[in-house]
Amino acid sequence: MSDLLIDFFGAIDLPSGPERNTNQIACHIFLFTLAAVNVIYLIFIAGFGTGSLRKNFLQQLALMGGLMQLGSCYNSMTRYNIGDEYNWKIANAGAAFGLASGIFNNIALSTIWFYGSNNRGQKWAIFSAIIVLFSVWAMYMELKTYDETHFHYFRLINMQNTPYTGIVCFFTARALKNKKITIDPTIISQEAVTRVFNIMWMFALTALILISTNMTLVIYVGGGLIFGCVNIATFYMGQFDDYYPFSEKSQPVRGVGRETESLVV
Repeated sequence: MSDLLIDFFGAIDLPSGPERNTNQIACHIFLFTLAAVNVIYLIFIAGFGTGSLRKNFLQQLALMGGLMQLGSCYNSMTRYNIGDEYNWKIANAGAAFGLASGIFNNIALSTIWFYGSNNRGQKWAIFSAIIVLFSVWAMYMELKTYDETHFHYFRLINMQNTPYTGIVCFFTARALKNKKITIDPTIISQEAVTRVFNIMWMFALTALILISTNMTLVIYVGGGLIFGCVNIATFYMGQFDDYYPFSEKSQPVRGVGRETESLVV
């Protein structure tokens, strides 16, 4: 039996060498492609097509998250393609892009925690600053200790993206079911959008469980599909009733005659 040119189902911890390089390049191509699909959709369909991108700041953040991931994947594929996995300059450039991707995506998702809260814009800004600080700390520590730890600090932060997306989708689905969050039925019915968020948190949970397979392909495909979850989540989050003060959709009408209730209480 001839040797495989690419071991698509190889482990994430394959020993250094040609087999690991080809496995990583092939699997990063999947991740790159899945992120690119969302970027292309956001630019050409939501941007130039329907125009919804201009009205939805959260999707603009999701677009930046996808673009940053493309930069991260490009640097990763370059490292393995030249057979220099731990090239200091290329590796850390890829880590910086990867952390920036998580920053944009997680900031966009994090608005959900402040639904119905007073000064939600200010609270969201503080929470966003904390997300940025954690990533800046990870990048600093990686640069400081790279020769000994390589990607340890990057992975410490980056590995939180999938579970965090799942947690956000779970609590959003629960809030939608309990009518703490509502959406204009001309956009989508309350029941349908609740099912959408339920499906996304269950997918994120599945992706997290499948990490235990230790297969590079499964891990990267799961991570790539999370960009689709962020894309879909931000599309609807940006249109929830009386939610985003910077959204054209948001007008102080739902709260007339009653007080809104914070999701985090």
